[in-house]
Amino acid sequence: MKNNPYYLDFNSQKGMTPDQVKKIKENNYNMVVALNQLTKAIKQGPEAIKNFRKQLGSHDIVKYPDSETGMKTYEFTNKLRFLASKLENDRAACVDFSNLSNCGKGLSYLFAGYFYTNSNKDFCDKYCKWREYKSTENTIDKFKNRDPLTVSLYLQKKEDIMPIGLDYAKMLDGVVTGENGNYQLKINGYDDVAVLDAVEQEIFDLKTNETFYKNFYNDYYSKDDDEIVLNAIDKRKKEFDNWKNSLKDSANNLEDESER
Repeated sequence: MKNNPYYLDFNSQKGMTPDQVKKIKENNYNMVVALNQLTKAIKQGPEAIKNFRKQLGSHDIVKYPDSETGMKTYEFTNKLRFLASKLENDRAACVDFSNLSNCGKGLSYLFAGYFYTNSNKDFCDKYCKWREYKSTENTIDKFKNRDPLTVSLYLQKKEDIMPIGLDYAKMLDGVVTGENGNYQLKINGYDDVAVLDAVEQEIFDLKTNETFYKNFYNDYYSKDDDEIVLNAIDKRKKEFDNWKNSLKDSANNLEDESER
């Protein structure tokens, strides 16, 4: 997704090693799982948010340090803990976070699977909620009757053919500002609207993943929708091949320099 700072596509991955991408994806997966838990807790109320904050404990959600990923994620857990503490006993702040901040709205859209407001991209409307996707008799056993959102995020983490996707740490930075524990909460819609464009792309990419497409079906699909998926799969394969070729070019350049 060109020029969107919240979405890491294959073009953004140029210059990254496969190991680096793998570690970023692992961190991203852990972060999105935690954000999903917080979003659910907000809907349930103060006690649930409090329990979420306690479950965070002192451990770090981010598995790999910035020195290994090249990303800025080392304060993510502390910022998430700070956010939970601010929302815990402030219902108005919960409403503002979910409905006014682009971070909160974007997360709500992502976890529901569609945009509550108009979307510019297919597969981000009300007919494509995650709950509309069902496994079939041809679904492989490990995906049968599993939550479609969970499976799609897992596939993004595990499959090289999928780009890194959303930068969850950067999304959170938009509403929890500051560094080194000196944080402030800004949830009145001042965070970057580009977040929503990135979320829209993320939903589309997750749903047009080839493995997901082969294992889950939506009754609202039409032949046109199938064509959209197939075109997205083909486009992604080409972008992946371009990234792989960029790795070879980088390796060849290093060899040339070492021979001089």
